Amino acid sequence: MVCVCVCVCVCVCSVPDVSVVSSSVSGHEGGDISVQCFYSSGYKNKLKQWCRYKDQRSYYSCSILAYANKTKGKVSVIDHPDQSFFTLTMRNLQHEDTGAYWCVVEIGGIFQAFVNSQSLVILINQIYTGSPAR
Repeated sequence: MVCVCVCVCVCVCSVPDVSVVSSSVSGHEGGDISVQCFYSSGYKNKLKQWCRYKDQRSYYSCSILAYANKTKGKVSVIDHPDQSFFTLTMRNLQHEDTGAYWCVVEIGGIFQAFVNSQSLVILINQIYTGSPAR
């Protein structure tokens, strides 16, 4: 008698509830950047936010920089609920703006924040002018 065992594997992939196309964005000092944050259609009427990490090990240390459909300083967040994304714009970038950020959707006072399962890293390049050293 010969026995044959057959194993069937089922893989389930989950799609993040909030995501971006790229996990890194670069800009130049004095310039602007825009990022589109996509979300599940079930979050259409939820509060959208943009926050910056204070400590990359914990999303509880995320400092909110702006809320949807409001401008705060040089940061604006515009929600496009019919297309299920919001656009974040940061203006007049400075080197200090380099860091890790999150697109956030707030639900019931609890943050649900995923950006392709990692933070979005923004790198601001300094622009140097003048003659090269000889």
